[in-house]
Amino acid sequence: MNGEADQLSASDAYVSVLQERLVAEGYDLEGDVAFRGQGFRWVAKKQRFELGKFGFVEYFVLLTQYSEVDAQSLREFSADAFGYAALKHTPRKYRLPVALFVFPVIVAASVEEKAIRSLEEDAPAKHFGAFEFPVVYDLHSGTIYFHRKTPFWGRAYYKGMRKLAERLFAP
Repeated sequence: MNGEADQLSASDAYVSVLQERLVAEGYDLEGDVAFRGQGFRWVAKKQRFELGKFGFVEYFVLLTQYSEVDAQSLREFSADAFGYAALKHTPRKYRLPVALFVFPVIVAASVEEKAIRSLEEDAPAKHFGAFEFPVVYDLHSGTIYFHRKTPFWGRAYYKGMRKLAERLFAP
């Protein structure tokens, strides 16, 4: 097999494992979703009550595949993924607010160094009552990248979000 076919096969294998993991965790999946010109290979959604988060939470995982990711395409994809999740979000359940946690996930054959630095060093976009936590899986290195620091405004939730990202998205 050539290198491009190997990357495609590795990408499909990772995506398949990720789908199985999310279904086992109770997520509902919808395939081939389009929004603002962005194509999501699939969108996974789960809503539940979490005492540790003081109420209902809704999780979205929106996945796409790129041959190469740069900092700009990462920001654009993350913003579009958050926009879609915010549009589909259930803001209240039993008169209680529902927190929103969004994981935009890019599976890529190549990730530019600037995009990696942006993920690791720049805090994700801030939203009132919602969290945007982009993740990139680099097929070449077999590494997942995401923000590993804790911003002041997210201290109550970031440790749990990092643990969840490791559990769900590690290869």
